[in-house]
Amino acid sequence: MRLATAFDEIAPLKDPRVQSNPGYLVLILLSRVVTRLGTLAHINPSCSRALHREISCSSRTCIAASTSTATAGSRDLSALPGRLRGGDQPGGGIMSYPSDRIFEEVAYIARYLHWPYDQVMAIDHRERQRWVAEIARTNDALNEATRSAR
Repeated sequence: MRLATAFDEIAPLKDPRVQSNPGYLVLILLSRVVTRLGTLAHINPSCSRALHREISCSSRTCIAASTSTATAGSRDLSALPGRLRGGDQPGGGIMSYPSDRIFEEVAYIARYLHWPYDQVMAIDHRERQRWVAEIARTNDALNEATRSAR
């Protein structure tokens, strides 16, 4: 598996499958960043869907086993998804990074560093966030120096 780039996170948003079902974004993103999966030579959304289904079934089996074998007084419900532990939040699912935030970060880096589109889009998620923080820190220091000089 490799780190996702901005392009990996943004390109799937144009896919009709994602537009009709936002949950499909995770499958396409996984198919883009998983480079090897056992003996499979090529990973595509179908492989990701099968893997996701397998993980979901395993998770449900583990949760069912842990809740049925524990006695009522000894259950540690903190690890269970919201609805299973009596909370109001639905359990499971994968949170994706907000696409608006990705666009903001890409625009911010491109504006201040004047890097070409392809180069900014190729930066992986962690590095992109590091550049955003560094640019912000530098701007804050410059703004403070300007205020102090007045």
